[in-house]
Order: sequence, then structure tokens, then C-alpha cells
Amino acid sequence: MTNNTVAVGMIIDKLNAEDLPSRIVDEKTLEANKLRITKGESLISEAQLQKRYNQKGTTLWITGLHGSGKNELAFTLEKELFDQGATVILLDGSSIRSGLSNELDFSPADRAEHLRRVAHISKILNDQGIISICSFISPDENIRKQVVQIIGEDRFKLIHMDADLEFCKKNKPELYEKFELGLIQDLPGADLQYITPENPSLILKPENRAQNTRIIMEFLADSKIFPIV
Repeated sequence: MTNNTVAVGMIIDKLNAEDLPSRIVDEKTLEANKLRITKGESLISEAQLQKRYNQKGTTLWITGLHGSGKNELAFTLEKELFDQGATVILLDGSSIRSGLSNELDFSPADRAEHLRRVAHISKILNDQGIISICSFISPDENIRKQVVQIIGEDRFKLIHMDADLEFCKKNKPELYEKFELGLIQDLPGADLQYITPENPSLILKPENRAQNTRIIMEFLADSKIFPIV
């Protein structure tokens, strides 16, 4: 402010970079990082992600018929996890089919391809330490097993919204009326078989909607998925 000199100094020696007491990244680390990047591996470890988010990257896959209440459960669960501080992303049939799978129909072959894409998205999210909630009918056990293979058995938690066809018809009458009129086909539980999951992590009833979210939250806590500590 006054242009007066308040301190002076001079350089009396110079050190080579190799002789500095500490370096930001050594050559071995640089080479290791380069190799991981070449392989497409993150430089952030799974343990670091878990510490940051206080959760394990996990897929909560909700299956059930049209009208079973799985979407209501999925969105309610997403809000509860968010409110509790979790990092979570919801994937559902409508949002994926409006973009990523918009060229696919509802035939068994296209339905399998649709779910394959969802599984890979979910795996990427889990790799980043994020909890993904997937709400999809996924009517075939073989398809569900393929999804598990993509995501990883340790990260995949299947939740079955167990609702019979009569409940679903009452809950979503406009869809089933279209089926009765012959306007749509390949409807799981109607003209397309829905195979009940063999060993789901949880079986929930739509009539217990007030308790279902709490049941899942308790399951996540008991399984040390969220919160970890």
C-alpha cells in the first residue's frame, strides 16, 4: 500500500526435482494410474466411494405386474433414501423407453434387450458408488438371471411386489381394458407369462404400502448397504 520494502530474500541454491522432499505424484503412481485409465478403471477405489457416500453401490430391482404398485414403491423409496442422505438414482420403464429404448417394442426379444441396457446403466451407477432403484416388470427368470450376471450378484437385490392379477386390474383398469379390447398384446400376466421370482431378497404386498418403504430401509440398514455406519 505504501510501496515500502518490508522483507527481502535471495535464492542461494537450487534443487533438482528428484531431490525435493515431496512430489505430488511419483512416476510409479503415474504409470499405475495410466494403466488403470487404459483399462477403463476408475482411480477412485470402492472403499473411497463407500466412505464418501456412506453406502454401497447396489441395485434395488423391483419386479411385478403392471398395476402391482412397483412404481409407487420405487418413487417413494427414492424420496425416502434422498431424505436420509443417500445418493440414489431411479430408473423406470417409461423414462428409459422414452429415450434409450425408444426403438424397442414389447416383444420378448425387445423386452430382453431393453432390460440388458438397463442392467448396464445400473452397473455403471453402482461402480460409482450410487444406489440404483430399477422398477421393471422383468417377467422372465432367465432374463433376471442375465441382469444379475451384468450387475453382479453381490450388488443385486431383487424385490418382488407380489400382487395378483385381479388387484392389478383394479389398480390400472385402463391398461387391462385395452388388452381386453385387443388393442395391446404381450402383456405379462395376461397373454405373456410372468414367472414368479425364485429367491427374491424381499417379497412385499401392495396392500401394505404404508410399511413397504420402511421394510426396505430396515433391510438396507441390516445389510450394511445404507447407511454403512
